[in-house]
Amino acid sequence: MHPATLLTGINERHGTTFALAERFGDGESASGAYAVVDAAGRRGVLKWDLDPDPAGVVERLRQVNAATSRLRERGYPVPLYLVLGHTATACYSIQELLPGRPLRAVTPDVIPRLLELNTMQRGLSMPGHGDWPRRVVDTVLFGGEGYCLLEPLQTYSNETSELLDNVQAIVRHNCDREFETGDLVHFDFNPTNILVDQGRISGVIDWQEPCSGDCAFDLATLMFYAWRVQAVRDLLWRHLLERIEPGALGVYLAHLILRQVDWSIRHHGDRETRHFLNVAREILSACRVAGVNWA
Repeated sequence: MHPATLLTGINERHGTTFALAERFGDGESASGAYAVVDAAGRRGVLKWDLDPDPAGVVERLRQVNAATSRLRERGYPVPLYLVLGHTATACYSIQELLPGRPLRAVTPDVIPRLLELNTMQRGLSMPGHGDWPRRVVDTVLFGGEGYCLLEPLQTYSNETSELLDNVQAIVRHNCDREFETGDLVHFDFNPTNILVDQGRISGVIDWQEPCSGDCAFDLATLMFYAWRVQAVRDLLWRHLLERIEPGALGVYLAHLILRQVDWSIRHHGDRETRHFLNVAREILSACRVAGVNWA
C-alpha cells in the first residue's frame, strides 16, 4: 500500500487535509512510519498495518487512546490519536507528533522523571485486559506470536539452549508470586520509545500493545536495556526490589531476556546476540544474589 494513496483515502474519509512530509526510520516495523502535516500546520505520525481483522484492531486502538488520554490528564507526555480507521485489509492511525528525539543513552539524571511517569501509570488498568502476568509467563513457557520464539534459542547454540532452560525455570518457579494487576503497562518501555527535547523527557511513544498489569515491568524493561550503565542499573534495581518481590522481578527479566535474545538471533546477527547473551548472564547472576530461585 503506497502511503500517498492511503493518505488521500484518509483525507476523503475523515475530512482532513494531511500531506506526507517525510519517512521516519523503519525501526522494527514492516511499513515504517511517516510524518504528515495538515493545512493548519498540525503535525502527526501516520502508521498502518495489514491485518485480517482491521476493524478489531481499530477498536483495540480506540481502547488504547482512551487509556493514554487518561494518562495525559495526569500530565504524562503521551501522543493522542488524531485519526483512527481501517480499509478492507488494513488499519491506520495518525497520532500527534511529539517534540524531541529518542533517548539513546539512559543516564542517572533522567531516572527521577521516568519514575514519576511510571507512578502515573498506576491504577489505570484497561477494561477487559486482566490476564497479568500470563502475558509474560506464557510467552516464556510456550512462546509468543512473532516474538519470544523458543526455537531460535533451542537451535542457535548450546549456550542459548541452556539460557532458555534457565529463563523457563525462573518463570515456572516464580509465576505464583503476588503480582500487581491494576496498572497500565506500556510493555515496550525501551529508550527508543522515550523522547528527549532540550534535556527533558518530552514524550513516551509507541503505545501499540499496552495492557493491564504491573507497571514495574516497564522499569524492568528500561533497566534491561540500560544494564551496562551501572549507576542507572543500581538505581532501578534498588527501586524495583522496594516495589516487588525478587521472584516477580526474575519473571519479568526472564521474559525480557527471551524476547531480546530471540529477536537478536533472528534479526541482528551474531555480534548483537553475543552482547545480549553477556547481559543475560550478568542478569541471571544478579537474580541469584537477590534470592531468585529456579533450581
